[in-house]
Formats: sequence, C-alpha cells, structure tokens
Amino acid sequence: MISKRGVRILISPGPKAKEWQERNKKSRAQPANLVISKAKGLYITDVDGNVYLDFSAQNINTGHANPKVITAVKNQIDAGGFHEGIEPKIILAEKLKEIAIGKLSKGKVGFNKSGTNAAERVIMMVRAYKRKRNIFVYQGSYHGDLSASISLTMSNSTFRRRAYSMMPNVVYVPFAYCYRCPFGQKYPDCGLFCIDNIKYVLDTVSHPNDTAAFFIEPIQQHGGVTIPPPDYFGEVKKICADNDILFVDDEVATGFGRTGKMFALEHWGVDPDVIFLGKPIANGLDLGAVIGQSEVMEYNWGLKGNPISCAAAIANLEFIIKEKLVDNASIIGEYLMRRLRELQEKYDSIGDIRGKGLLIGIELVKDNRKTPATEKARRASVTALKYGLRIGVVGIHHQVLRLTPPLTITLDQANEAITIMERTFRELDF
Repeated sequence: MISKRGVRILISPGPKAKEWQERNKKSRAQPANLVISKAKGLYITDVDGNVYLDFSAQNINTGHANPKVITAVKNQIDAGGFHEGIEPKIILAEKLKEIAIGKLSKGKVGFNKSGTNAAERVIMMVRAYKRKRNIFVYQGSYHGDLSASISLTMSNSTFRRRAYSMMPNVVYVPFAYCYRCPFGQKYPDCGLFCIDNIKYVLDTVSHPNDTAAFFIEPIQQHGGVTIPPPDYFGEVKKICADNDILFVDDEVATGFGRTGKMFALEHWGVDPDVIFLGKPIANGLDLGAVIGQSEVMEYNWGLKGNPISCAAAIANLEFIIKEKLVDNASIIGEYLMRRLRELQEKYDSIGDIRGKGLLIGIELVKDNRKTPATEKARRASVTALKYGLRIGVVGIHHQVLRLTPPLTITLDQANEAITIMERTFRELDF
C-alpha cells in the first residue's frame, strides 16, 4: 500500500509472520519481532513479502548476502575446512596487521567465535600479562554478556540486574557523555572534568599497581551512540601510559569502516595496546578477533577461530577496501547527519543528533530539561517499521534511535530513509 505522500504502508506483521511468531513463543526463549525470509543488500523481506530498508544492520557492513562473501564461504566448505584449515587464519591475520592501528601492525592476531568471546579472552590476557586484577570500564558500556564480559557491561541497569555471578575487581567511571554530562558540566568550559575524575578514582579506589587495563569503546553504541570530545581519548591514553595500564579498544561495534574510518579510534589519533573485534569482521558470521602486542598475545589461551568465518572475513575486508566503503560511510553519513539536523529544527522532541560515519544516534526528549523520551523512541521505531524502515533503539533509557545501515548504502537509499523518518515524526507529532 502507498500513502498519499508516496511512503509505503506495510501490513506487518502479516498472517504468515503471526503464525511463525506464535510457533516461536512456544519453542524459543528469544522474541521474533520480524520474521525475515531473505535479505539482499540494504533490504530485508519478511515471510509475507513486506520489504524493509535495513538501518539496523550493525554487523552487516558489506550488505546482506554479499556475493563475494558467500562465494568465499562456499569455497572454504568445498575445501573441507569446517574445523581444520590454517591458511585462511594466517591470511586474515596478515591482512588485519596491515590495517591495524599504530604499533599493533607489528603485533599478533588471535581468533575466536564472537566479540563477546574476544572480550572474555582479553580480560584473561591483560590480567595475566600485567599480574594485576583490576579493570577500569565506563558506565554506559557494552562489552559482552558472558560471565566476565557482562561485568564490564553497563549500558543500563535493567540489563545487569539479574547477572548475579559477575566478576569482581571491576572499577566503573562515567563516560564523556556531553549531552547528559553526569557532572553537570559543559564542554569545553569543563576543562575535561571527567578526566580529573578518572585520576581521582585511581587515587582513591584502584591504585595503578592493582590496575591491569582500561577498556574503552570509542563510541558507546548501546549506551546511546555517545561520542566523547576530540581531545578526550588522548588524555585517557596518557593516564594509562603514565600508570602502566593497558589501553584496550573494543571495536566490535565500530570497526571495519562503520564510522568513516577503518577503526573508530582513529578519529582521536590514539594507539591502543590491544584491540578486539566482532561479527562485522565477517559480515555477520560468527567470528571474533584480538590484535595485541606480541608480549600480551603470549597469554592468548583459546584464541583459535573457524576457517569458514575467516575465509568470509578475508572476502569482506577485501570488498570494503576495493569498493572504498570507508569513504562511502563518511560521505553518506555526513549527508544523513545534515538532513537529520534539518529535521531537528522542525521537531522539538529531537534533542540531539550525533554520530560518525554510518553510526548515528537521534536522542529523543520530552521537554527542555532533556527528559528521556523512552516511549516516543519505541513508538518511532514501530511507526518507521510500518513504513518500511528498520531502526534500532538504544540508550541508557532506551531513548535513542540508532541508524546503522550497511556501508554499501547509496544516496537514493539515504533519501528514502529520511523520507520515512520525517513521515514518522510528523505522524507522531514530535
């Protein structure tokens, strides 16, 4: 169905989807909001034939069903490489070193099955290497959901409230969330007050001699697409260097061109001591990776990896480079940000637009006190889906709309998304 303004109106969920959703309730622990039958490029299709533009594809950097990735997977399967086969692992490790940040180009690489598993391994590695127990992490972070990594995850307290078996010796500090500064400051007049707080915590809670590593996300995706100031991570790295603390960069959500750089930390010009990666490395297939200094990687217990996923990752990375998708993410991302800021001028509920490349957050508020608009964000995601646009909802209060399309997006597809977003905001009287 087409609306008067030219926007498709979908009947979703349709009868087939409802049938599958009922079956899902009886057999699976996870909900099934969409019942997808196929996907290609930026579009996904459900079992009733509804087609959606996918702006919630945070793991799919080179587009759904990328033919180069699929061919690489098939070739590796035909070669019998389900569990054996070292060649793809070596080739991928070499390619990752070629694009690694700073001194990590001379380091070593290990693989496992996901970003969460990579986080678990890094926690073990840094504590063993430094012979220290404590780890610094940010409030608002998401580093995984297994026994150790969930201890480093603080995207919101609802997620954590029944994670009873969490790891001890984790120290939490506020992130540089300038739109909602936890210290009530304003950048740049604050003089980076949040940096002084980190130093204070080192002085009062976790002595440097007890602190192994500082885990960071350059951009907190689950925390609400929060982005620190340009001079921030340089100061954090200096604290780490001055106190013999490893600087660990989690690029699971931001790596491989998502932010208009191959790795998001490049925007701040800072070199990490360890970097770990997740599913975007293989365009959604299960794979995690760790790149670290050689001496740290000596403690890489359990980092093995699947040769099929590694073959997919090789093809995925080659496609990103050949098709210049990092540049495309930067160009289309800037265009989307400009168009969204035009919408912000029209709708009071849009409190903030922020992002880098094709990782963009739209923070919704209720009033001029910036009260988080949780229900508005939920309604916006549901309404946009009705018009054929799939978007995510993140943030500590679930008040931020997250846009993460594949990096293969075209200008026409960007405009299609903006048209649906404006129709959504207008309908909801934002």
